[in-house]
Amino acid sequence: MSMIRKIALDTETTGLDINQGHRIISIGCVEIINGMKTGSTIHLMLNPGRPSDPGAIAVHGIKDEFLLNKPKFEEVAHDFLSFIGDDILIIHNAQFDLKFLRNELKISGIIGLEKNHIIDTLLLSRERYPGSPASLDALCKKFNIDNSERTLHGALIDAELLASVYIAMVGTVQSEIDIKESSNNTIDTHLYLKKIIYDINNRFFNISQEDLKKHQESVNKIENSMWKKILPFLY
Repeated sequence: MSMIRKIALDTETTGLDINQGHRIISIGCVEIINGMKTGSTIHLMLNPGRPSDPGAIAVHGIKDEFLLNKPKFEEVAHDFLSFIGDDILIIHNAQFDLKFLRNELKISGIIGLEKNHIIDTLLLSRERYPGSPASLDALCKKFNIDNSERTLHGALIDAELLASVYIAMVGTVQSEIDIKESSNNTIDTHLYLKKIIYDINNRFFNISQEDLKKHQESVNKIENSMWKKILPFLY
């Protein structure tokens, strides 16, 4: 069976608006392979070249002085891009983080994120649980994930929690699919999940009939173990 690699990703910033010159100060990434966290992570602290808004500091607690001797984004961009590769990125409220990441790449004159597809867990949670709170804290509570260490927002700890939330959430999606399949053999996992898969331009990407056929062939080969049942197969 082929390896399915995804990266849970989070950022912290100096403020909310790139049009006001705000920049990324921290990036956290957590590797997930075949539906399980591997323990491989990357955590970058960055000198944004400007102060953070007081409101942003209240959220993440990172003082300007702490960042003065940290590298600029362009100095560690290769490390970041090498870690994520071309794999699927899992981001909560992806539009925000992608806006800032694209801006950093543009400022640095670096090409990246062109082949990564995105799973936005905010959209996924709203799709799966309409009317329910969809914050990361609310989802941790829903899935009984311990977030007691999250006294402030932090890119790496939030990426760790996000990875756990995603794994739990995909498990519930697969469980529902299994139930529906027991009464209707025509449902397709890939088609069910594709509603929440976005490409880097926030458009739904097309899944060819050949990809669907490959997906079904792979599904038919999965051994009957619980952790493999929850894998979403994305090509």
